[in-house]
Amino acid sequence: MAKMLARRLSPILPSLIHPDQVGFVPLRGARDNTLRAINLLHISRVSSTPMLFLSVDAEKAFDRVDWSFLITVLAKLGLGPRWLAWVSALYSNPTALLRVNGSLSSPLSVRNGTRQGCPLSPILFIITLEPFLQRLRDNECIRGYNGPLHEYKVSAFADDVLLTIIDPLQSLPAFLREVHLYAAVSNFKINTTKCEAIGVDIPDATRLQIRSLFPFSWQSEAITYLGLRLPSDLTLLYTLNYEPLLHRVRSDLQAWDKPHFSWFGRINIIKMSILPKFLYLFQTLPIHVTPSFFNTLRSLFGKFIWADKRPRLAFRLLTRPKHRGGLSTPHMEYYYVAALLLRLSDWSMSPPHKLWVPLEQKFLQVPIASAPWQTVSHTTICPTPHPTISPTLRLWRRYRHRLDLSPLPSPLTPITSNPDFLPGRQPSFLDIDYDGPYLMIQTCTVEGTLLPLEQLVPQRIPSPMEAYRYLQLKHFWSSLTAHQPYRPTLSPFESLCTQDPPPLHLLSLIYALLMAAEYPDLPSYTTKWETETPPPLTERAWLDIFHITFHSSRDLKVQEMNYKLLSRWYLTPNRLALMHPGVSPDCWRCGLSKGTFIHIWWSCPFIVPYWEVVFTYVNEITSMEVPFTPQAALLHVVPLSPNRYIKSLMIHLFNSAKSLIPRHWRSESPPMIFEWIDQVSSVREMEELHLSLENKYDIYFKTWYWWSDFVMKHRKDNPEAIARSHERRAIPPVFPSETELAD
Repeated sequence: MAKMLARRLSPILPSLIHPDQVGFVPLRGARDNTLRAINLLHISRVSSTPMLFLSVDAEKAFDRVDWSFLITVLAKLGLGPRWLAWVSALYSNPTALLRVNGSLSSPLSVRNGTRQGCPLSPILFIITLEPFLQRLRDNECIRGYNGPLHEYKVSAFADDVLLTIIDPLQSLPAFLREVHLYAAVSNFKINTTKCEAIGVDIPDATRLQIRSLFPFSWQSEAITYLGLRLPSDLTLLYTLNYEPLLHRVRSDLQAWDKPHFSWFGRINIIKMSILPKFLYLFQTLPIHVTPSFFNTLRSLFGKFIWADKRPRLAFRLLTRPKHRGGLSTPHMEYYYVAALLLRLSDWSMSPPHKLWVPLEQKFLQVPIASAPWQTVSHTTICPTPHPTISPTLRLWRRYRHRLDLSPLPSPLTPITSNPDFLPGRQPSFLDIDYDGPYLMIQTCTVEGTLLPLEQLVPQRIPSPMEAYRYLQLKHFWSSLTAHQPYRPTLSPFESLCTQDPPPLHLLSLIYALLMAAEYPDLPSYTTKWETETPPPLTERAWLDIFHITFHSSRDLKVQEMNYKLLSRWYLTPNRLALMHPGVSPDCWRCGLSKGTFIHIWWSCPFIVPYWEVVFTYVNEITSMEVPFTPQAALLHVVPLSPNRYIKSLMIHLFNSAKSLIPRHWRSESPPMIFEWIDQVSSVREMEELHLSLENKYDIYFKTWYWWSDFVMKHRKDNPEAIARSHERRAIPPVFPSETELAD
């Protein structure tokens, strides 16, 4: 019920909640408030505007919500009686029990607060807080910074409120009065002594006076807001935020460096525990980060992934996307680039969707929507250094052509408001109607050709001055296309930036574009495979192999084994001889040939009989004719579509056969067929247990019936070998046994 209400209410929240509140509202996030605060800090510094920043600490804000006030606010917002009845049903006479030493207390009545863990709770909270924020906005005694479109005095992420005021002696008493009035009706309360405040360019006399009057926690260097340290001196942003996180990550990786973590497990630890921390920082503090920072991260990740041993695979291979033959290990520098390029989408929206965009517009000489597509240098666009604009433009110029994110000229290149085309800076250039803050090339061209003047101004006969302006435009167009042909269609990155509203998960989409541009070709190990196992495979076939590798089993160890084989991770005699002079390159088993990769895994005379029996049994069990090739056994190139193969019994049979070879590594004896049967039976047991818990009996029988049938048929022929597959059963079967199936 609560989830249904939350899903219905969420889409209309942007129209109910002011942009000052960014918590739990679609298409808003914490970075909107941190960027806003950074810009206000910068404005205060460069313009010498006295400004006070107060981070408000609310005491148990979610637990103190008054229910009668909540229902009143919902009714005031226009929610109908049925909605009010639904919400009231969730908060009608709830009780709670306390467990003390294993015993439950008598029911306790709950009379206030939103329900913990309820998907509707954060939405209800920001709705109850909105009247308070609106009172602050409407109170003329509370003075904020007057921007071009908005007075910036309060911002919030749920209960994390940041006050930005320019007249603290008048504004702070008015703020506290509003707090008391709101508390009287909503049960809201703030911890005055935990509210952190910092003044920027406030006169010393005023600073001393407000410190004596208001018992806030006055900071001299920085305040904490949304987990970040925001200093009055913005040059300290890196030192106060990025360096401490790097130290914490170093300590965490050292603490997590345990021998029982697998290779894939270590990579997943980085993805799940380390990456989110940096993604938050990259988005909320998009400032300049030195290359040494990413070099240090790369070194830390490498030591952790390889457990302080020599790396077996190159870093570029680890960071490749999985669908391109890599492991999708986070490429932290490209995530940082994606976080900064994410801002270009916010710049391109017209009118701006974010309240921090007009603040950054103040520092630009051109419309901010045109800034990424300008042809002049970034210092011409933003003459004075800015903590977030300057690194964004520098990074964009560096990667725009390197990864072919946007051509030059681009369809979005400005004609008006372009310092390289002075006639376009006239108040009305050719009087052409256009959408947005500037006239762009794609408006004046069709299929890569500049439109004639008569089509640009179709409503009238062009004047001589307009004809002259058109000749200037034609000359500018020729200069743009003289060295590089014009591409009339938007690039994928340009399409993402100009999509309104922006698509969900935009950061991930930009990162995927960066990865696709960085790794356009297949990994180098595919060439080695094709050299040793002709004929060569198509790119589509390799993409299918990559897909199957990471979907070959629900067991992470099996996926790891398959990828180690695919990437040629294992050290063969031939490779060891190249690494260590004096080591014999001959095969450990036969001693007759060089121990190349394909020899150890496939063509050694000692292991060929093993594969022959495996293929015989696979064909018998599946009633198929799988070609006896190394591609089928080692790379999953079989006469089935990838999706059918992943769901089939055949993939488990081949996985089990391959998994035994590393167990006999550096051994003179090859795997035995009874070991393969034993391994397949172990896999069947785990699949049986897993599918029974999910109540997927039909999938189990469909997949494993033919294996059970095979075991029963061959029990008489080789009872000892087949029996070995049942000796290790540690748990009772959930599904019928092979004997029961035969009966």
